[in-house]
Amino acid sequence: MLSLWFRFRDGLFQCATGANADVVAFLESDSSVAFEVSTNEPPYKGVRGRGMVTISPDEDKAVLRALIERYLGDVETPPGPRLLGADREEVTIAIGLTRIHSWDFTARMSG
Repeated sequence: MLSLWFRFRDGLFQCATGANADVVAFLESDSSVAFEVSTNEPPYKGVRGRGMVTISPDEDKAVLRALIERYLGDVETPPGPRLLGADREEVTIAIGLTRIHSWDFTARMSG
């Protein structure tokens, strides 16, 4: 199991990581994945499913930049500058959904 920053665009979950990360080699050998996105606090809700991964270069680091802004608010907030450094090669991991389920316990956890 691995936690990654993500965004959902054009029907895909998109993540970014260093091109030399172990997860890249693992996914290149087996592109099928399972995933879960859920809340940590009540009321519990989320989605989980399966998908197939494609990996592509993020040469201009557009996906990484968007994820840094989403999770940190600003690319100048550490570790933004280090992650966006010219010496770091990035890839985009895109998960195409093959199966998805959702749950939402709001109704039974309220009141």
